[in-house]
Amino acid sequence: EKGMLAKSVESVKKSIAEYGEKIGTEEKAKIEAAVKEAEDLLKEKDAAKEVLEAKAEALARHAANCGTTPARLYVDGSATGENDGTSWTNAYTRLDSALTAAKSCPLVTEVWVAEGTYTPTATTNRFVSFELTNGLGVFGGFAGGETSRAQADPTAPPTILSGDLLGDDGPTAPAGRTDNSTRLVSVGPTVITPARLDGVTL
Repeated sequence: EKGMLAKSVESVKKSIAEYGEKIGTEEKAKIEAAVKEAEDLLKEKDAAKEVLEAKAEALARHAANCGTTPARLYVDGSATGENDGTSWTNAYTRLDSALTAAKSCPLVTEVWVAEGTYTPTATTNRFVSFELTNGLGVFGGFAGGETSRAQADPTAPPTILSGDLLGDDGPTAPAGRTDNSTRLVSVGPTVITPARLDGVTL
């Protein structure tokens, strides 16, 4: 689909370059606007593909070691390690990556999340939410480096789960909220043992 769209865009741009003088100014402007819209769509698809590939790579590493995976995964948006969730140093930088990994490996029972703001997806898909799975506990309020849940402090500074996908919400005006997530947190359809969400700000 992307290949056909890219070819069509290039074909139209070539035609504009060759026959632009014969096209009316208004019609040419409409065509150029349509081309720009198509090019923006291609860029969005490239960005989404990169996110999916990175997530798939992380999940592949996780699945390969699922038999020895610790029961706890770590999330820290500022981590610079292996991004596999096995420690604070190698924490996932996105909460949704940790939740996806936990869903694929039932050995995971806890996810510790460091301070910061996390959205359900790195894309602009409003219908993606933070999905809690069977018996999973998600705990926020960590600075990063803690070894006990008792060391967490949800208020200083907080762990925030946000549906502001573009980061453009104002303090009161609803104008920037039409692109926000439609649902922030959801529970998977196969949850029998209650999931837990604690120490976070929604």
